[in-house]
Amino acid sequence: RFVGFSEDSMNARRVVRSIIRQLRAAFGKKVADLPHEMAELRAILEDLLMMARQQELIAITIDAVDNLESDLGVLPNFEWLPRLLPPFSSIMCSLTTSAQTTLNV
Repeated sequence: RFVGFSEDSMNARRVVRSIIRQLRAAFGKKVADLPHEMAELRAILEDLLMMARQQELIAITIDAVDNLESDLGVLPNFEWLPRLLPPFSSIMCSLTTSAQTTLNV
């Protein structure tokens, strides 16, 4: 994902929902309605990441993650990121060069 490419790619909730939809489709799961709360989205994302296997690695890359905004238009607190990643899964995020002035990195 590249944050900032479109309106939808700047909203943290929409990006997470998009990642979940893509993972569900990749694993042949029904792409159903998703909850609105970030904690619930994180739980779903964590469950999907648990499906990673040695033969089916999951790697999520998010470029310019510091450009994500919450629904209120402020910097998100990254509550959607899983606290621990299961084996065979990874999430790689990059920051823009100005990130240190806007985030406590």
